[in-house]
Amino acid sequence: MGDFTGSRPLLPLPASADGARAGGVRDPLAAVGQRMEVRMIERLADGNVRLQVPATGGGSGGSGDRPGVMVARLAGAMSEALAARAESGQRLMAEVTRSSPSLEVRLLPAAGSPGIGTGSPAETDRLGALLRRTLPAARALAPTLQALSAAATPPDPRADTASTRIDALVRGLPDASGLTRPEGLQQATRASGVWLESMLAQSGTPGSAGPNVSGDLKARLLRAADALRQMPGTGPGGGAGSAPAGGTGPLLEGMLARLASLQLQATGDGADPQRWLFELPFRTPQGVQGLHGEIERHAGEHDGATEGDWRCHLTLDLPALGPTLIVLHSRAGQLHVHFTAERAETVERLQAGQGSLRDNLAARDLEPASLAVRQGDVDTDPQARPDRAHGMLDEQA
Repeated sequence: MGDFTGSRPLLPLPASADGARAGGVRDPLAAVGQRMEVRMIERLADGNVRLQVPATGGGSGGSGDRPGVMVARLAGAMSEALAARAESGQRLMAEVTRSSPSLEVRLLPAAGSPGIGTGSPAETDRLGALLRRTLPAARALAPTLQALSAAATPPDPRADTASTRIDALVRGLPDASGLTRPEGLQQATRASGVWLESMLAQSGTPGSAGPNVSGDLKARLLRAADALRQMPGTGPGGGAGSAPAGGTGPLLEGMLARLASLQLQATGDGADPQRWLFELPFRTPQGVQGLHGEIERHAGEHDGATEGDWRCHLTLDLPALGPTLIVLHSRAGQLHVHFTAERAETVERLQAGQGSLRDNLAARDLEPASLAVRQGDVDTDPQARPDRAHGMLDEQA
């Protein structure tokens, strides 16, 4: 698919059969990667959407130029969720992801538009249904990337194209030491893929330069999946899951479904608690490992100042430690750190390292009010089995 970065020239789009665009407009071109502001008209029975696009001045040149209308397929769970909640006339952004054989667009929330996390119960139900439909196809990122990178490349050129992109993606993952630095963890979290649409939506007005998301995990997976779909011999029906691709396509789509499920499980402004989920694959000498993260913010007021109540759950399963859960809790200016590990030897290692951890925190002007280590069961993939019936999207995370 086209590069996300750089300027987005606005081009006129096809007139609809009902003649919504004024006559005399030249035949348009919808370029892959083009972004434009649109307004929702309606969701069609076949699942496509009818969108209104601004007049481009290509008609009579006067004030009589009317907006155009386009019918397009939707790409991705974020697009489906936005279309599910969008009202007629609502302003959105659209990015063209495919122009042939039919037009396909990815919907994005328009800059300054209301957040989705405050939707009506009916909207919540629709998003919950979308989450339940997405979860069965979702694949955890780290083991899937490891399987793809370790597999022998099939002779088929389509699989080879995707394999090349996957190899580059794996080489670009952070290593374990990078995640131990605050700036490295922040960068990796930002590029985890769950905030891709948010960054694109907040990139400014149509035609302006977009953010550099070349290193974003979801953007890279989308490009790899799209390259596989567009190779000769891959029809729209078979898509990335066609047999000659050697199973690469379904694995890529499964990772994209995983990122979509994380987005759908997030809650936005107006919710209590607010919740954001992410998964960070990273490189180790033993292969690709994963860090599962969940951040919660509970509204609250302490000592007359609104600070909120923050919790961060980090789950990992490293060969040397086994399943381990880290819970960070910040409330009223105090930090609490709790470890849970399944292996007795890991508990002993963590207890022996408490002094070093306190010293490292003190070096950053942090003194935990409590620091505890216990042995217990740890769910190594908590995001695959959400404990909530409905998910929401937060494009303003």
